[in-house]
Amino acid sequence: MNNQPSSTVACIGMGVIGCGWAAHFLGQGYTRYWDAEALVPWLYNAATGIWIGYDDPESLAIKSDYIVAEELGGAMYWELSSDTADAELLSVVYETLAE
Repeated sequence: MNNQPSSTVACIGMGVIGCGWAAHFLGQGYTRYWDAEALVPWLYNAATGIWIGYDDPESLAIKSDYIVAEELGGAMYWELSSDTADAELLSVVYETLAE
């Protein structure tokens, strides 16, 4: 059995794609989908077979609401540089937790 990822998976796995880039991909053959169980968006290009998972303001609002509802201590980001120039993602988290 070959446990090595395909070159497509390795290429995407090595990069960080944030919500600011999602709009760019939508015009390049990608379709946005919503995972109703994980409550996150994802993009898929059927022609290339490339899948991109990411967070957007909607998914982060849901996660932030969960933090508040469960009275957790806060939130953390793995990769803040993938936010938009106007801090769209950080703003959603901040505004929800500050309420």
